[in-house]
Amino acid sequence: MSDIPNFPSILLRYGRNGRALDPRHAEAVRAFAASEALDDLLVLSHGWNNTDREAMALYAGLAAHLVLQIPSVGGLSGRRIGLLGVIWPSKAFAKLERNPAASNGAASAGVPGADDDDLQALLEELADEASPEARDWLQIAAIAARSDEAAFPKFMQALPAALPVDDVAEGADRALFDPPDPEAAIRMSDTSADTAEADDWELGGGGAAGASGRGLAGAVGNVVNLATFYMMKRRAGLVGNHGLAKTLVGLRQAHPGLRLHMAGHSFGARLVTYATLALNGHPASAPHSLSLLQAAFSHNSFSGSFPAPRGGFFRDVVAKPCVEGPILVTHTHNDWPVTVAYALASRLAGQNFSALPSSEPSQWGGLGSNGAQKTEEAVASELLPPGGRYTLGPGRVFNLRADRFIKGHSDILNDAVGYAIAHAMAAS
Repeated sequence: MSDIPNFPSILLRYGRNGRALDPRHAEAVRAFAASEALDDLLVLSHGWNNTDREAMALYAGLAAHLVLQIPSVGGLSGRRIGLLGVIWPSKAFAKLERNPAASNGAASAGVPGADDDDLQALLEELADEASPEARDWLQIAAIAARSDEAAFPKFMQALPAALPVDDVAEGADRALFDPPDPEAAIRMSDTSADTAEADDWELGGGGAAGASGRGLAGAVGNVVNLATFYMMKRRAGLVGNHGLAKTLVGLRQAHPGLRLHMAGHSFGARLVTYATLALNGHPASAPHSLSLLQAAFSHNSFSGSFPAPRGGFFRDVVAKPCVEGPILVTHTHNDWPVTVAYALASRLAGQNFSALPSSEPSQWGGLGSNGAQKTEEAVASELLPPGGRYTLGPGRVFNLRADRFIKGHSDILNDAVGYAIAHAMAAS
């Protein structure tokens, strides 16, 4: 069985509710591990994308770089490695992929205000979550708020009324929309912000190509896109918690010698982290390594002290611990989508934001931009080229600054990334 080139592999699909579409998903993975006589199983999860084809291209690319690095990494030679590819329904954020730095600040740069397609995409994501009445109210209110500031409060009331509430979304994320703050939302499109980074980003769009992103239209657009971002982030949690974790629970009980590894990109990093949390460090299920590639969730997620009093949402992954070996986090300020998404969140929260980590704690920063912050187990390091020397071990979060090798959010298909994943697998 080989759906992904270079390794024996299996694909599993999950629905919008997070559940596996195949009712025998757990049995399928156990049968796969047995039939292929696997020593290691690497679980891969994509982030935002539109099609299965894009997910498969990601997995094929990662596998191609990984297979080249395995012979040079001690501890993996001679081991039979298989891949499990997770396919889940997510949405591409093409607008956020446009980095003004790459176009020298061209007029088309920035995050344009939402057009009708963006609004329709959010309404479609809410189809299984909100009543028709709530969706209709949101649509009418959003359209009105684009041109009438007096209508903005109703838009900011309609949005949280339509968004789902459950335990798979961080409270801070949901709190952005409830209680509603229309004035903060309008400030999101104000280019006279007091941070140079935000000015350069032109969060509401800019110039002729992005003119619709300024003012009220820009504020509505930013809130709509941020709400869709919230929905995708939440769904990644649903799939990790209700889907993948149930697929893998007890896997090593059936195959005691098997080593389990997780790697996820973008929202997929949150998916595999949530699955790791749900598996709760159980010796029959806990992964041996966790590789988070440009993760699209909070840089405080592993913190033991911030936000007070409990710490980060995924604190237990490190504290229990839920991973037997190392946790790797690639991060770079070249990651435009993660950086922009958290800049938008900071504006909506009415807080200052900087792309750079600082001594002052902030809720609004992305793991894929800054690495793990306020985390005593974090170790500052760099993503190394093949042949570089890693010193990895259990109980630590290794922040791998990736400026040299990752030039954008999805620029993870290279030998350095494959080399790092191989080392994480070997170190556990």
